[in-house]
Amino acid sequence: RESGVAPLAHEAEARRLGRQSQALAKAQDAARLNTPDWLWEAWVNAYGELTCRRIAEAHLSQAPLDITVKEDEITKGVILNLDHGASVSGRVVEAGTDRAIAGAIVTAGHGEESGFMAMLQGMGESVAMAETDDDGSFTLTGAESGSDHVNVLANGYASSSLKIEGLEDFEERTGVVVEVPFGGTLTGHIYDRNNNPLPGRMVGAVSMQAKDFQQTAANADGIYRMDNLRPGSYILITAALDDESLFTGDVMTMLSGSRITTASIRENQVTELDIIDFSAGGCRLEGEILDRGIPVPNANIALMKADRGGILDFGFSTARSDENGKFLFKSLEPGEYRAQIDTGDWNGAIEMEVMDAPEDYVVLEIPTSTIRGRLVAAGSGEPVSEARLSLSGIGGSSSTMAIMFGQSGSSPSAWTQSKEDGSFEFERVAPGRYQLKIRSGENSSGQSVGGHTTDTFTLREGDIQNLGDIALPVAGKIEISVVFAGGDGRRWFQVEAWPSGEERETNPRERKTAWGSSRRGDESMPTATLSGLLPGEWDIEVSADGWASAKLLGVSVAGGETVKKKITLSLGGELLVAVYDANGEAAFADNMVLLNGAREQVGEQNIGEVPLAFRSFIPAGEAEMGSHPPGVYILRATLNGITQEVSVLLRAGEESKMEIRF
Repeated sequence: RESGVAPLAHEAEARRLGRQSQALAKAQDAARLNTPDWLWEAWVNAYGELTCRRIAEAHLSQAPLDITVKEDEITKGVILNLDHGASVSGRVVEAGTDRAIAGAIVTAGHGEESGFMAMLQGMGESVAMAETDDDGSFTLTGAESGSDHVNVLANGYASSSLKIEGLEDFEERTGVVVEVPFGGTLTGHIYDRNNNPLPGRMVGAVSMQAKDFQQTAANADGIYRMDNLRPGSYILITAALDDESLFTGDVMTMLSGSRITTASIRENQVTELDIIDFSAGGCRLEGEILDRGIPVPNANIALMKADRGGILDFGFSTARSDENGKFLFKSLEPGEYRAQIDTGDWNGAIEMEVMDAPEDYVVLEIPTSTIRGRLVAAGSGEPVSEARLSLSGIGGSSSTMAIMFGQSGSSPSAWTQSKEDGSFEFERVAPGRYQLKIRSGENSSGQSVGGHTTDTFTLREGDIQNLGDIALPVAGKIEISVVFAGGDGRRWFQVEAWPSGEERETNPRERKTAWGSSRRGDESMPTATLSGLLPGEWDIEVSADGWASAKLLGVSVAGGETVKKKITLSLGGELLVAVYDANGEAAFADNMVLLNGAREQVGEQNIGEVPLAFRSFIPAGEAEMGSHPPGVYILRATLNGITQEVSVLLRAGEESKMEIRF
């Protein structure tokens, strides 16, 4: 009997242990255990625990394969092609000390931006990853063929990227050492318009220049802090993230009341920036949208306020109307706004004012006014078709594009094109003062006509403003044929013309531009035609990447005629300049000028005119000075009031790189 009982007992015990092990496995938090503590905490702070867990869980599964299965059929022949990829092994160490960094996340990808995109996407399923051991060593497998950058994300350090030779399938690259710097720190307070701290306010920093991204939230005292940022110019956005909008994924509500500004980060330095969110503690604004008295549901509303004067330093709030056309903005800074509205049937802007009161109610009505007219050629009266017209509002708050580019005053409100009979029409235009600008075009006979700007006129609600016949002056054309001296293949080129006796940048509206291209094996000369040139003399410049630009001065143009000219481009020398400050860090020169042998200016880069926010899209310290005829030049650079001059030799068909250190 004993021999018969024992096996049953063993089987029962095995089943019990099996059930316990399954229960134990289910009790394990796989998503949490497979995510480093510091990365888990970063995701929780940035996205909340629910979203963090979803990201971590997604990493536990394989990428799906889409297969089409037809009814009553057996799907056969499904082939899975798995790329072996490449492997990379090496160490991650602290820059300057060679100290090993454990627990760092290592990825490989195409280009330096691959690590940046991996951060933005939360290290998605398609990203090959590895984690460093206690001695900083790592082995990354499954890297895509052609990957040429190894990227590192380590707790307590700035993200880093190392350029390597492109990987090949089945390759086992060894000995890769990535040095990781500490980066810089950004910190400060977040206040409402009444200087009260805003605890829990989200702050995000993104830089296309530094290829870095980070998010955090202000503490109970309204203080935010982001450490280990890569040096560069950043765009910052703050927003109120309430629980409801965060967990329902309502992006519009999350961004409602957001504030956008900029900051510059330096290595091993602390940048302090206090942010005042003028919308916080403001007016609670309710309202409705009507179209001819009928409520408009599901309309998107974006409010822009830019009277503080700074580029990208403006309030931005969004809302959506419900099924009854009602909308709500929880908190708005008092003042004048431009409401950009998209109903699906109408997309336009309405000026509105927010009162300095705890709460208010407004009714936004889709406008019903119309502007129409007809374009004709002066003298003949023939209709001008396919001419582009822009309707610009005069005064009021700036449009979205004007805000983005720091402009004010007149801003394009709408565009249209004249019909075959020369007629045009702008419908459902908001009341206000306007100006109509017509670009050059051709009439029905192919005759070139010049542009025109109307006098300012006032439009009231419900008006039908008929501007009648607008006569456009008869203009001429210049047809430029380009010869590329040496080389073959397709090349694009640009032709610019401006009135003789004026600097090219003096009056951009008078400058005309055309494009053309040559094709490999095509023996005919490529051409480009400039039209809409008013009678008189024009200066012409033709330029192409890698070729020295050439000019034609004083080309005479008559109305109704086409002037044909030929110009030859020769291979030029390209100049790329890198600037470093007194600390040896890449920097933006305030101004750089290139002078020829006669000390005449032939090129310029004026980074001081580029708004700080847009510098994040320019590689720090690098500037392209264009292509120029071979020869000796003088490069003059200015940084923080200090000017240096260096000699540069440009050779045909070669790229010269110059470093200037202050």
